[in-house]
Amino acid sequence: MSVWQLDDELWFPNPRWGEDDGLVAIGGDLSVERLVLAYSNGFFPWYAFHMEREPHWYCPLDRYVIFPQEIHISHSMRQLLKQQKYEVTLRHAFFGESMFSLVANASKLALIHLARAMVRDGGRFIDCQFETPLFKGMGGRHITYEEYMGLLTR
Repeated sequence: MSVWQLDDELWFPNPRWGEDDGLVAIGGDLSVERLVLAYSNGFFPWYAFHMEREPHWYCPLDRYVIFPQEIHISHSMRQLLKQQKYEVTLRHAFFGESMFSLVANASKLALIHLARAMVRDGGRFIDCQFETPLFKGMGGRHITYEEYMGLLTR
């Protein structure tokens, strides 16, 4: 297992050569071209920019996803949805790199509305990248890198 050093050229190593936690490469940049190449091949940047100077590129071979039609909505979230307390809108793109909220349950509410919109509009999956208690509770599951790439290329 190895971690590759990226340079100015646009490339990524085979993710099967990376570390067990999915770390495959360090370096490069966050240009649009590199990000498109990365996401098209299952890679994503993940690092603390204030602590590390270069992006860390991950591509876990065991990927965690939520299929929108399988999203689990807890009783308390069903109650919150019925209240229609918040207005949820969707704009030009969705990137689920990190979730945070200013009010309780806003992340879950956003994820439920995203899943419903994806079911309506033909979205295939939500890439959670890694398992977290939130995503597990919302119905996420593990798939292999091969399954992930098959979904991505469709």
